[in-house]
Amino acid sequence: MISFVYLGVGRFRDIPVFKIGKARHPKRRTANLGIKLVGYFLCVDDIEAFAMENAIRQRIRAMGGRNVGKTSDWFHYKTILFQEVQSWFKNDIGDLDAILARVFQNAGEFAFLEDRIETLEKLLAAKNKIISMQEEIIQLLKKRTDSPQKHHEEMMELVHTYLNEYTDMCLTHVQGAYSQVIELMREVQTSGTN
Repeated sequence: MISFVYLGVGRFRDIPVFKIGKARHPKRRTANLGIKLVGYFLCVDDIEAFAMENAIRQRIRAMGGRNVGKTSDWFHYKTILFQEVQSWFKNDIGDLDAILARVFQNAGEFAFLEDRIETLEKLLAAKNKIISMQEEIIQLLKKRTDSPQKHHEEMMELVHTYLNEYTDMCLTHVQGAYSQVIELMREVQTSGTN
């Protein structure tokens, strides 16, 4: 699910501050914190958002930014530093409403795709278990002395064919689901940048 890294400005314990945070709904988050949302980055997922949030915070510290107390996300407000940080962010908050509307419109589609991917992961795990069991069967068949060689070859060919068909089917499902997820994420990102 997409996520945002946001820039907020306001007061924290009566100290002028700005904040670098991560949220799926930055307008709601900043409102809950009692600060003004002034910029954001759209990220593909939480992992990308955490990485970007961390990189921005480190860059701010490298530029002389000081955290408020022991926090890692609240910074003392200094006009020049804040203006520099603000220039890194997309500042048209009006666009954010359109992005969020599209995200929540697609939330059901994302949930469906996440469920489908989870099902496919279980299917792949089952496939691996079947392969393991079939390999055990093959080993047992090889050890049998009363079966003719031709029977072994036919059985092994049958197992090989079955595994190839099953693997192709699983890969087709996984690739299809992955393609759908990527396409939806791109649609959401594109709608956010238009």
